[in-house]
Amino acid sequence: MTCKELVCAIENPLDDISIMDDLIDIYLERPDHIYSGLVKNDFYQNQKKKTCVYGEKLRDDFYLAIFRDWKEAIQHISRKGLLSKEENRKARILSFYLNGCNPTNYDEIMEVLNGENATIEIREALTDFRWDLLGSFSSWKHIDSRYIYGRTHKRNEISHRLYINCDSYLSHFIGLEFIKKCKERRLKFYFKFDGRAERDDTMVFYSDTKNLCSYIEILEEIKDEFGLEDSLYNPPMLTGKIHGWIGYGSEPNIVGNRYSFNSLRELHLTKCIHKEVGSWVRNHLGITLNLNGRRMSNQSYIEQVLLNCVEESARNSIYYSFCEDELQSVEFRRAVLTGIRNHFSEILDIFEGFKDQFDDQSDDVSLNSVVIPFHDKKIYLSIYHVREAFCKQIELLRGNDPQFRERLRKRIIMTSPSFGISANYAVDMNSIPLFRKQIQSEEKESIQSSTHKSRVKRREWIPMTDEEIRQARIQLGYEKKD
Repeated sequence: MTCKELVCAIENPLDDISIMDDLIDIYLERPDHIYSGLVKNDFYQNQKKKTCVYGEKLRDDFYLAIFRDWKEAIQHISRKGLLSKEENRKARILSFYLNGCNPTNYDEIMEVLNGENATIEIREALTDFRWDLLGSFSSWKHIDSRYIYGRTHKRNEISHRLYINCDSYLSHFIGLEFIKKCKERRLKFYFKFDGRAERDDTMVFYSDTKNLCSYIEILEEIKDEFGLEDSLYNPPMLTGKIHGWIGYGSEPNIVGNRYSFNSLRELHLTKCIHKEVGSWVRNHLGITLNLNGRRMSNQSYIEQVLLNCVEESARNSIYYSFCEDELQSVEFRRAVLTGIRNHFSEILDIFEGFKDQFDDQSDDVSLNSVVIPFHDKKIYLSIYHVREAFCKQIELLRGNDPQFRERLRKRIIMTSPSFGISANYAVDMNSIPLFRKQIQSEEKESIQSSTHKSRVKRREWIPMTDEEIRQARIQLGYEKKD
């Protein structure tokens, strides 16, 4: 596969309009944090992952292969002195320690890496050289060739991600085969996996642009050689599918590296939903609704939902000290409704994101809230109340406006460049020049290769036949024609 073919093969997740329904369902389930829904497999039907009785053996085989490569690398460093003076000294200490270590399973490998019966010097060396240093405090298992081979090479620049969604027991099997094939091709590698496979991104492979196609070819080879089709599932919903089962995602290139592929899109999609719904609400406050036989304007419906939310919070929140008689009084309800009406435009602004969202870490409940006075007390209408009311609006909107999904999709597409995302929602804009440069490089190599072959062909010596030699001699006068 060439880079040009790869770019054409990456599907745009937004081409499927039904993804808008999935996004809305995810938002309604947890409007303050849609990230978990973007990477969970709850929204794909018939996507039930399988377990395997050989899972433990596959895990042991995987880690034993890595341990052998790591041990060999440490011994090589100690013999050749490939690093700094201090690092070489630690490598020699560690090599001596590892000579007597021959684990047979994962648990024994962990005992070796933890240095449970080792000296302080050996533990210090292990701290510097152990291959599982990366992501040691994460639930993900990170596998990086740079650490396996004792930091004797630099990691490739990470510009792209490939996502695989598979049965949990396959993570170790695919990982081991991937390492083997990378070694055959002399490729560096870096990937991580979630051993529980509770998400759609069970495995994530990181890549530069030059080797991206090679990694895809390796994954395809593994799938075909071992017939894994029945154990592979849809990748995360916002990735660009390649060949129906590999998910592509750009590595975000944002100052501070605050966002992952999905967290960047979570921020963008949440803002789009808020803006689209907020815009619709502003333009449809006066429409008449028929709810359980009761007719009311849309604004009155929103006010009623907000009132119910405030009453519920006042009963259960530690920030309020209202008695039940106050909550049931006409005066309390009138005060809340008056406050809602007086601040209705501000409430819309809060939802659409013109004001920052409520700070979960702060003890001050007045932050980003509408404050409604009631005698000598205060009633707070927070972002949480506003979200709950607008979730009702989303349900109403989706059920009564057939154009809502298309308008939401258009808003996402139109505003994605401001978040560094291209028209293909799986591809960030910073990836486009990388692809273009690689395509140009491959085309240049192809031209040079064909030119070289043609030159070789013109210079190729082909021996003359006896008849050709005889005719040549006749032309030169060395022989007479019969």
